Amino acid sequence: MYQELKKRLNDVCSSDDLKRWLDECDTLLQSIEDNFKYAKVWEKNRKITQVINLKFLRIRAVRKLKEIIGGEYGESSNNQEEKRVFWVDIDAAFKNRITSGMVVNVTHILPQEFLANSFSLIAKHINTSIERFSAIKVNTEFYAEFIKHDDTTEIKSFNTKTCAIDATISLEEWYEDQVSSPILKKMEEFQERDSGWALSRIENICVNINKHTPMCAGCYIKTPTYIRDKKAVINIKSNDCACFAW
Repeated sequence: MYQELKKRLNDVCSSDDLKRWLDECDTLLQSIEDNFKYAKVWEKNRKITQVINLKFLRIRAVRKLKEIIGGEYGESSNNQEEKRVFWVDIDAAFKNRITSGMVVNVTHILPQEFLANSFSLIAKHINTSIERFSAIKVNTEFYAEFIKHDDTTEIKSFNTKTCAIDATISLEEWYEDQVSSPILKKMEEFQERDSGWALSRIENICVNINKHTPMCAGCYIKTPTYIRDKKAVINIKSNDCACFAW
């Protein structure tokens, strides 16, 4: 269904056709979200990817519609950075997820420039989450369209590992070491593996921000009654911070 909607979006050129396309897209999105709670874990991850791709297509459709009927996409801005990329919220899919969103590409052709331009928007939302929750876990996924020699196109994604972030972490260093460099390296390796795929268009980078509760430990933990009554365990009560020495 996604591939069909994507193909039709490239072909439609009238406002009426675009409005019908948007209705179908919204219906499909609602159907995925309604069935999400019944899906298994691996199905949920696949459905999240579907939702991200559909929402990105929807953004393209809305932009196309506004170009036809007149007016600019969203609020006007003199900020060149906002004209090249913009942030879109995505409904959190898991109960421990604070927020999900994506930075959408508008004009960038080079991945390096898009990633560099996306940093300020990503950092803004991460800082907001840190202010609320102190510690969070973040991972990202970069989406781009690739094309083969026979004009076959396909969306490929490149994800990054989940990292714990708090106020002591330098977001600039984290972004360079854990997001930008790994993504660019994965893309380069993908295109050099004789895959036949070449970068056609940069789509977006998705950012998932999750709650993070660091492990806490104490010097002494009282033995549960049912274990203590067996008199098979010695639990030494200490008042220092050298519990492992015992």
